[in-house]
Amino acid sequence: MEQLQQILHDLQIKGPDLLVNVAGFLIVWWILARFVFGPVREIKAAREKEVADHLQQAEHERAEMQAMREEYEQRLAQIEQEARDRIEEATRQAHVARDQILAEARAQAERLLERGHAEIAREREKAMVELRDTVADLAIQAAEQVLHSSLDEARHRQLARDFLDTLEQSKC
Repeated sequence: MEQLQQILHDLQIKGPDLLVNVAGFLIVWWILARFVFGPVREIKAAREKEVADHLQQAEHERAEMQAMREEYEQRLAQIEQEARDRIEEATRQAHVARDQILAEARAQAERLLERGHAEIAREREKAMVELRDTVADLAIQAAEQVLHSSLDEARHRQLARDFLDTLEQSKC
């Protein structure tokens, strides 16, 4: 203890003054703790809570934005898929319509071709009937002429030539 007293004396600190200073310091400390440190701690705690709330709110908003972004991207992908599906459907319908039009055109061409062939066959048959009728008429005429006149060689040649001329004129 002597050393402590020596140090205090060298520093010119008196014992009772030290006690008064320590007591004053403790009183000031108690006043500060009672009236300043508590409110400062409350202010600090409130500020920490406010900062934490802001951080939590920012995190919540970031999560909402991320969810909205994902929803937007999904909707955009869905819209793109719908557009692709519509394009594919329109292309498919166009192919079906094209095939249908081509089939109808082919069928109509076939009908026209068949009608043309039938018309040609009718005309040919009609021509054949007319030719037979003409040949029959000519044969009858030739027979009548033969019966009405006597057949000598010159007359026979003349009838044959007339018959052939009549045939050639009928063909034309």
